[in-house]
Amino acid sequence: MAIDVSIVLTLHKEGDLIIPTVTAIAEQAKCAARVGLTVELIFVLDRIDATTEKALTALDCSAFANTQYLTVDYGSAALSRASGMHAAQGDYLLIQDGDDFMAYNAITAFHAMALVSGTRTILYPQWVIGFGERDFVTYYENAAHVKGLMIDTHPFVATCFFHSSAIESLVHKQPCSERGEAFEDWLFNAEAMAKGYTLEYCPDTILFYRQHHGSAMDVIRESGQTFELPHNELFVPEVYLKRFQANFEGASDSDNRHHENESPKRFPDTARLTGLIRGAEKIESMINLNKILTLKAGGYTRKSQHAGRKYYKIAQLIHRRSFDCVLLLPSSIKQENIAAILLKMRSFVGQTAPILVITDGSGSQCCISDYLSVHDTLITLPGKDEPLTRAEADHLAFRTILAVAPCSPIFAIEGEISDRILEKYKRQLSHRRITYVPKE
Repeated sequence: MAIDVSIVLTLHKEGDLIIPTVTAIAEQAKCAARVGLTVELIFVLDRIDATTEKALTALDCSAFANTQYLTVDYGSAALSRASGMHAAQGDYLLIQDGDDFMAYNAITAFHAMALVSGTRTILYPQWVIGFGERDFVTYYENAAHVKGLMIDTHPFVATCFFHSSAIESLVHKQPCSERGEAFEDWLFNAEAMAKGYTLEYCPDTILFYRQHHGSAMDVIRESGQTFELPHNELFVPEVYLKRFQANFEGASDSDNRHHENESPKRFPDTARLTGLIRGAEKIESMINLNKILTLKAGGYTRKSQHAGRKYYKIAQLIHRRSFDCVLLLPSSIKQENIAAILLKMRSFVGQTAPILVITDGSGSQCCISDYLSVHDTLITLPGKDEPLTRAEADHLAFRTILAVAPCSPIFAIEGEISDRILEKYKRQLSHRRITYVPKE
């Protein structure tokens, strides 16, 4: 039997929470069957515990044209999803997690839009409703605009729908947690964008996102440590320039003000959307329509894209260049010490080795560029009159280092910019040779 849609469901230690999830997926399959679509469900069992294994036996899978059970030993949502993707027989794939679920119209809505959008488009839910320990509503719109946030914000989710041909070029990769890396869904979506896929939100689709203690995001938040998205193809300067030209070429910092000043929306009280929520209420008692209708909806169109625009400028400056060494140089450094610092560096890396110099925009300004060779590049974060926060500036410095000096040694001169970056990103930079130079 030909399969139209394969649902990849990764399971770990969700326990009885998989029962409402699979019940909701069965309702999606029944709705799809009414328009002639066949659906298979692929369970990817990744180190599941006894409670989850017992819950599996209570599931009714009669709504699916085919059911697969894959046992893997990864302890990784990313690698589990990749296994499920490669086992899928459907023309389209829908990635879902074991403790969340979508409204009953998800498959039909995604499939209808995918047929029009083409095989190079990946679709995401338009609404995300958080329930459980925390209630919230997030409205996703204007994907072409909000993708400009990707340098420091993820305006998409893990749940997505795409054509099976994407498996040839896209795969879920596991970030290295020992180096402070995380966010496998953000990584997947960034690499999809880098490869030229269009990311879009599908109207009238709802993801119900369970908030509970012990979830992956909960563990990250409670760790007190800094986790970062791994470097990936999207942030290679040449690629970034190509993918964000429409967002930032010729744009000014004031171009997004009409977006940033929008007032929050409320969840619309329409028969179509409220009907979808009432369907979810029958499956999960924690979902409450009356409460949802009182919540203001957050979103991403109001978020500043100053960081994305600044990285575009950095990419224009650097383009295809790479650097043999990085110098973190506080702008407050005394002018007479700059030549001595650079001379010492060149004794380590060579007289013609290209150096990436990153400085801050605070303190007394000195003509750092006067001491640099034609091989070097100076980046000031933030630049003059650039509305970047200190955290954004530091993050852009970190991203730039990963992009154009991935293995190069770092010389850090004592001062605020050096101390902040080395402390905040110490795990991510732990494999580097770092020379910390106290002020004289």
